[in-house]
Amino acid sequence: MTNRLKLTSQQKRKIKKILLVILGSVILGVGTGIFLTPYNIISGGVSGIAIIINHFTSLSIDMMITALTWGFFLLGWLLLGNEFAAKTIVSAIVYPLASMLGSFLQENTMLNLQTIVNVDGVYLPTVNYLISALVGGVFVGSGCALTYLGGGSTGGVDVITLSVQKYTGIKASVPYLLIDTTIILLGLIFVNDFDVTLMGIMSSFVASFMVNKLFDTEKNVVVNIISQKYEELNQFILKKLNRGSTLVRGEGGYSQKDITILQVVCDIKEYYILEDIIAKVDPNAFVFSNRASYVRGEGFKSHEKPKLKLFSKKDNDTEENINKNDEER
Repeated sequence: MTNRLKLTSQQKRKIKKILLVILGSVILGVGTGIFLTPYNIISGGVSGIAIIINHFTSLSIDMMITALTWGFFLLGWLLLGNEFAAKTIVSAIVYPLASMLGSFLQENTMLNLQTIVNVDGVYLPTVNYLISALVGGVFVGSGCALTYLGGGSTGGVDVITLSVQKYTGIKASVPYLLIDTTIILLGLIFVNDFDVTLMGIMSSFVASFMVNKLFDTEKNVVVNIISQKYEELNQFILKKLNRGSTLVRGEGGYSQKDITILQVVCDIKEYYILEDIIAKVDPNAFVFSNRASYVRGEGFKSHEKPKLKLFSKKDNDTEENINKNDEER
């Protein structure tokens, strides 16, 4: 009898995440190659930079996407270290190839949308530009979300945003928005097509919506960990995740032994990272978590001043009249 290869739960988890990164990178690349780059729709990112460079050179967009992807990957490896490189290497390989596949399918199959029509000798863009932008945004957003769910990174301009976050402490969403906006504006200036620029902005909004829908970036999680290696896990949370934690001393109801519960609040992306670390450090750890519906304070959203009106204007007028009548009496 042949021995069947048995995978541990940690190995299964790792394979599942790699497959998610591959699937996400394929969807991202194919969607870009079919719906965005053939029609010069600049929605930001590496593909947007490639379209702008292609406008001034004879280099193909696919070639520029490959060169830029690997250029940003090497820059990220230098600035962000081995951990970033390990999370990005799969996407850096798959995404350019998937983009080439998308371009091939667009050129050689029925997946070619007729975006320009001739009306009495005048060439006009059709509604298919809008279709390309919207569907392309769905593909890009879905691909990015699946890559994030797999614990990976799409690389590209993420390198700049994560580097800014690392060295300045500014939240990554701020430079990400500024970079994509800059790319779109440069596209408007150099490619000089206002209609297509508007399509690019719309595509970017759709992609952002899909990322938030599939990978809830605003979701915060309360994680409780019971492990004998809580000190090692706590150091990772403090130094790597840059999150605060709480150590709760307790007693096991069954064992009657003293236990320490490590509690941390983090966002969903950090939760997936923490999940992998727990599986690596202590596979036998007992972990339970739940979604935090409201989190305010350092490292999260700031507290908002309450805007409560105890009395309406009508109530105040009534109260003033009552007091006035009392004084007259």
